[in-house]
Amino acid sequence: MTPDELRERGVRAVALVLVDNAGITRMKCVSIDRLAHAAERGIGWSTVWGLSLADDSFAHVPDV
Repeated sequence: MTPDELRERGVRAVALVLVDNAGITRMKCVSIDRLAHAAERGIGWSTVWGLSLADDSFAHVPDV
């Protein structure tokens, strides 16, 4: 279904769901207006969740 079709049905945002390495379910909403961009370019999770730890904290990355 295209963003235009979703908009016609009254959808304003789409929930994107991920289960991380610790088994924690994460969710991020993207507005219909940004959905095509998110599908093409991503929403930044690959960078962030690569640093997530099992205790729901994030690894420290020293300056390189």
